[in-house]
Amino acid sequence: MKISLNEPSRLPPYSTLRHGGVLNLPATRQLLRRVAQPSTHALALLMLVLTLSACSSGPPRPPQPDDANRRPANDPQAIELQQCRSDLQNNAIQLRESALASQRAVATASRLAALRTLENSLRAKTTDDGEADGKAAKAARNPMYTIRFPLGSAVVPLSRSQLEALAQAANDAPLIVLRGRTDGARDSLADDRLARERAEAVRSLLVQEGIAAARIRTTWQGSGDHAADNGSPAGRDLNRRVEVEIYRVAPIDLVLPAAVSDATDPDAGGALVAAQTP
Repeated sequence: MKISLNEPSRLPPYSTLRHGGVLNLPATRQLLRRVAQPSTHALALLMLVLTLSACSSGPPRPPQPDDANRRPANDPQAIELQQCRSDLQNNAIQLRESALASQRAVATASRLAALRTLENSLRAKTTDDGEADGKAAKAARNPMYTIRFPLGSAVVPLSRSQLEALAQAANDAPLIVLRGRTDGARDSLADDRLARERAEAVRSLLVQEGIAAARIRTTWQGSGDHAADNGSPAGRDLNRRVEVEIYRVAPIDLVLPAAVSDATDPDAGGALVAAQTP
């Protein structure tokens, strides 16, 4: 059925197009279906309806806050609650720091204990090694015997028992070195000759006791190389001597050239002569 927009009595009232302030879409669609021949008046009416609907609805209302939990900023309870929270947080931080400090203290104590143990072990080892080295050095040191001589004499002042003990000590030695010395204050041919005679006298006694002459080396020095103060009588008594060094191990044999041996001969004025016994 067709109707005209000039017949207002046939159109539904405006109140039916809105329900509770909201556009009633089913009623609007029904109105559009009833308008069979739309015209300018119909379109204007439709635009008017839509404009009125939009204007009457208004913007959406903002959400309303709940004032039930709202408190003033300076409320004593809120301040106390915030203070309690701060205290709890500070206490938690202090507990964590205390735990870390305890762990660090335990670790430091463990490291110190380990270092003390290591230090004690190293000290004990060093002491043992030092004692062992001292014993080894003492054991490896060549025995040294000293024979004292009267003033101006080359006679060996040894008893029979002393000579036997010296020969027994030198029996298995690969090398025996005899060093003749005097109490001479300066170089002189007389002191050189006396030092040589003293060393040769000891060598002769050792050969008589069965020591091979090839294992005996004699040296002499007329002045210098004093064992004590040569300015006193007691010191001069100690300086008139023959030192007997008994080698446990044979050293490297050094052979002097003939020219050097001739140059250091006492008759040629040499101060120190080293000669290999035949």
